[in-house]
Amino acid sequence: MYVIELRRSVLDDEPGFPFDGILGLDKRVYYVGQTSHSVECRYKQHVAPRNKKSRKGFNCNCYTEDVILRPFTKFNAPGEYVNEYHKKGGLRPKLHYGENPAVDTKIETYRGMMDDLEELAEQAEEDLALDLRAEGHAVHYN
Repeated sequence: MYVIELRRSVLDDEPGFPFDGILGLDKRVYYVGQTSHSVECRYKQHVAPRNKKSRKGFNCNCYTEDVILRPFTKFNAPGEYVNEYHKKGGLRPKLHYGENPAVDTKIETYRGMMDDLEELAEQAEEDLALDLRAEGHAVHYN
């Protein structure tokens, strides 16, 4: 699970952003997501420019010791609003609840584990997003 801070302009530019009212000056705009990659790698996927012909993918060292160029696919597309509105250096690790349940390598595996982990990750993502909303922040999550 991870949190990315977005620019406030998303609230003016995107009428579909899930926030009504006036955002307080001490409040922020966030995107909350989950990933099976490292948080830093997923952030790179979100913010990588995709409109350049020379840009074929993003550098990733998840699941391997070597950095490899992974191609862009529909499965690693940026979250809604993130590519266009992310703040530079917008990853907010202090807001993460802890380890991403989908990448915990210290647990024993079992049949159906990935479905269980996906369900846990989705619930953790929603819980964090709703907690941030309860604090008055504007938050988008899937």
